[in-house]
Amino acid sequence: MPQGAPVRFALFCLIGAFLFISVENLFVDSFQNCVAYNHADDGNQYRYYGASFFVVGHWAGQIIGREAICTFRFVDRHNGLFAVVAGFAVAGFTYTLWYVSRDAVGLAQIEFETTQRAFVFVDSFNKELTTEADRMRLKAAGAPIFIPPEYEMEIRRFAVQPVWGNSGSTPTRAMRFQMDWQSGGDTRIGTYRNVEQQLFIAPKAKETTEFIDMPGGLEPIIRYNTKDPLGLEPLLLIWGRADYMDIFGDPHWIEWCYRIRPSRPQGEKLQISFIQYGEYNDSDDGQKHQRN
Repeated sequence: MPQGAPVRFALFCLIGAFLFISVENLFVDSFQNCVAYNHADDGNQYRYYGASFFVVGHWAGQIIGREAICTFRFVDRHNGLFAVVAGFAVAGFTYTLWYVSRDAVGLAQIEFETTQRAFVFVDSFNKELTTEADRMRLKAAGAPIFIPPEYEMEIRRFAVQPVWGNSGSTPTRAMRFQMDWQSGGDTRIGTYRNVEQQLFIAPKAKETTEFIDMPGGLEPIIRYNTKDPLGLEPLLLIWGRADYMDIFGDPHWIEWCYRIRPSRPQGEKLQISFIQYGEYNDSDDGQKHQRN
C-alpha cells in the first residue's frame, strides 16, 4: 500500500472544501444575497458567533460568522444535492479503506509465503575415501602390519555425495538438479555433462543423491603438496544447481560450488575439506545468475 494514501485523502477533502467555498462565493446567487443581507445588518449576532468559535478579532469574526451562517443555510436549502455529494465522499473513503486493507493483506501474504516456502540448500557432503593404506589394513584383517606413510596418500577411490536440505516449512515440488566436477581441464563451472535428475525434499528434511566418483581428482593436489609445490595449487571443484517450485506455485533455484582440499595432519589419516568457491554460490533471492 502507498503509505501516503490517507494523507492524500485528507488533502483531497481540504481542497474540496476550499473549492466549495470559492464556488459558492463566486457563482451562487442565493449565497451572495445572504452574505450581502447580513453584511448590511449590524453584525451583533455574527460577532457573537465569530468570537465564540474563532476568537480572531472583531472583523474576522463578522466575516467568518456571515460565511458560516450563509453556508449552513445554503446546504439546508439544497440538502438533497449535498446528500449525494456526501454519499460520494463516503464511497471515496470506503475505497481508501479497501485499498489500504488490500495492500496490507498482500504484504501479509508475501511475508507468509517467504517464511513458509521451501528453501533448498546443500547442507554438507558425505565422502568415500579409500587409500592403499586402507586396502592393506583390510587385507591384514586386524593383524599387526607395517604401512609405509606414503600409502596414506595413495588414493584408490574417492567419491562425494551431496546432502541436500530444505529449511522451509513446506515441501519442494518438481525439483530437478544437476552436478558436475573437475580437476583442472576445460570444464567451465556451471556447465554439466550429465542430464537432470529429480528429487523430493520434505519440510525441514535432508536427502542424499548418488555418489559422484572422482578418479584422479585428488592426486594432482597431493603431488603438489608433497613433491612438486611449483606454481598455483591445482583445484578440485564440485558444483551443482537445483530448480524447484514451492507449494505457492513460485519457481526457485540455487547454485553452489565447493573446492575440495585434502590434508594430512602429522600422524593422521588423509582428511578432506569442502570450501565454498568463487561467486557461483547464489539463489533466486540474489538474482546474480539466470538459467539459460
